[in-house]
Amino acid sequence: MKKISRFSLDMDVIAQDPEATHASLLVDGVRTPYKLEGVSLVDQYETESGYLIFTDCDCPYEELTFVTLLDKGFKPLHSKMLGKFVYVFPSRTFAVQRIDIDDGARVVHGSSPEEGRYRVEVADGWTWRGRRPGGKAVWAPT
Repeated sequence: MKKISRFSLDMDVIAQDPEATHASLLVDGVRTPYKLEGVSLVDQYETESGYLIFTDCDCPYEELTFVTLLDKGFKPLHSKMLGKFVYVFPSRTFAVQRIDIDDGARVVHGSSPEEGRYRVEVADGWTWRGRRPGGKAVWAPT
């Protein structure tokens, strides 16, 4: 995986609807027909099977981080929400502080020790349609 800066999110949606949870994906400044969960782009990587995009909702009350795997044609293949369930509030919370590399996987560290960290890997999986790329995220306490 290598870090890239090819993608962005359409911020016009956020200006029109401050409570939006999805934004259109832009590739090299050109709009695609796809929307991603999240309204703030955290990081992006090119993989062998496509692209790995980290986004979040950028909300002070409920931090959510999403990891989306795109194919080479920029179509979303798989998406995962990172965060632990908070029993006091009916929500999940996770805010990215930093992303490290560990043996080809991405280790995503939360902004507080309680949030822990996730090891995110891109791996092929089997579905009823056959083998297809997907993502795996495993949480570990810090």
